[in-house]
Amino acid sequence: MKSAGSIQRTGAQSFKLIISAGMGVDGKRIRKTKNIKVKGNTEEAQQRNAKIQLALFLSEVKRGLTSSAGNRTLHNFYDYWKENYAIPNHEKSTLALNDFLFKRIDVALGHKKLAQINQEHIMLFLKNLSEDGVKKDSNSTRRKKTKDCVKERLSSDSIRKHFNLLSSLLSQAHFWGMINANPCKRIKAPKIERKPPCIYDEKTLGIFLNCLISEATNHQLMVSLALVGGLRREEIFGLCWQDVNFTESNIYIHQASIYVLGQIITKAPKNTGSIRRVSLPKSTMDLLALHKKEQDALKLKLDNKWVDSGRIFTKWNGEPGHPHSFATWLTRFTNKHSLPHITPHKFRHMNATYLIMAGTDIRTVAGKLGHTKTSTTVDTYAQFVQAAEKGSANTMEVFLQGLKSTPEQKK
Repeated sequence: MKSAGSIQRTGAQSFKLIISAGMGVDGKRIRKTKNIKVKGNTEEAQQRNAKIQLALFLSEVKRGLTSSAGNRTLHNFYDYWKENYAIPNHEKSTLALNDFLFKRIDVALGHKKLAQINQEHIMLFLKNLSEDGVKKDSNSTRRKKTKDCVKERLSSDSIRKHFNLLSSLLSQAHFWGMINANPCKRIKAPKIERKPPCIYDEKTLGIFLNCLISEATNHQLMVSLALVGGLRREEIFGLCWQDVNFTESNIYIHQASIYVLGQIITKAPKNTGSIRRVSLPKSTMDLLALHKKEQDALKLKLDNKWVDSGRIFTKWNGEPGHPHSFATWLTRFTNKHSLPHITPHKFRHMNATYLIMAGTDIRTVAGKLGHTKTSTTVDTYAQFVQAAEKGSANTMEVFLQGLKSTPEQKK
């Protein structure tokens, strides 16, 4: 790397060292500067000491031990990172999540220069996130004066997401040579607390299902696909009729429908394991057939007003349905029948829980849910896996006792 250095006097015994360090990723020339104080009572002695410091500084630049961020703050860097890294590499849903998470990071650390952010700053930020009544504002005094506050502390998962985004930002800054190191690497990532899923018990679920009978076919089908099929809400709304195999009684999951930045978009599923075929019982297949019949009748009635999106769940005119409509209907439904509030994702939890408790192999459950690793299923449903494991001990005991009591064993 071709580098040239110069010295500028800034005071009686102070100088600024300037190094030219090539071009940056944005095409602009990189200049490294360092302010120093030198010893010496004469001009000659001070200049000699300043040249020694310049040589040392030049060596640091060549070895990559200096920062090129200059006065760039984390706030300004986020926009640069988003344009040059996030947008080319992240999906729209991830970009929206990044913007949401960065709001708190920005208030706490956005004003700081990249090179000044250290381990202590990050640890204090994480501590603030874990406090009750945390807000976007990291200052506790200001928090008390404003209403922009969440009563409960942020979940461990949310804290981890804030940390991961901050670490991603600083890692890229390090990769681009803007900072010497990522201080997040010296901090243990916040631990995610796994809590057993809170779901309906069998009695409540029974009441729910009895009330569901009087609902519209499309709502019955949504619940069935989530509860019996274990599908995510986004997967349900990404389904097309061509994904249904009525002969083999299964559906093919290969895309998801999400609402982000004011529009409904179709994307790949959560991970590669989410692309799967899910077998469905006759009751669900019957609902699919009935729903198709009703949709075909509506399509015929609307004629040229119908938009043929091919989706199973649509708006009134055939356009892809809004994924949030499932939760909206659920809230109205549970309120109407005085049932505990529930979200679409809880049906997925119920699917896994009841399958595990019934003794279904954990690999089968993981495959049905679209988990890439069985460890994800085990971690999420550890309480129920353990309960099922205890039940297997009783099953083995009954089996062995039965062997001991057979006439063949007694002879």
